[in-house]
Amino acid sequence: MARRMKYRGSGKKRNFGPKKRNPGEKLRKPMLALGRLDYFKYDLKEIIERSDIEEDLRPSFMASVTAKARQRSISDAKEYIEEMMEKGEVSEETSRKLFNLLDRYTKVR
Repeated sequence: MARRMKYRGSGKKRNFGPKKRNPGEKLRKPMLALGRLDYFKYDLKEIIERSDIEEDLRPSFMASVTAKARQRSISDAKEYIEEMMEKGEVSEETSRKLFNLLDRYTKVR
């Protein structure tokens, strides 16, 4: 006669509460919302085409702003725009529009 064993589960305690942050884990920071990347690029292109930025600098400027906002943080992209404004390659009005655009497409991750 076979004896039936009771199911006891895995023996581990299940935790349904919020996950606690490890001390070595990086903090979240504002970055570009990747789900809306195409919309961001379209709006960025519109702003830059209407600006006073030289034709030769436009593609590299767009690529740099997009890359910094995607990979580093929004604040790094804003610092880059400020540097370009100090050099005189971007006007103050254009930089203000770009700052507003970056703020609209920000996601904390």
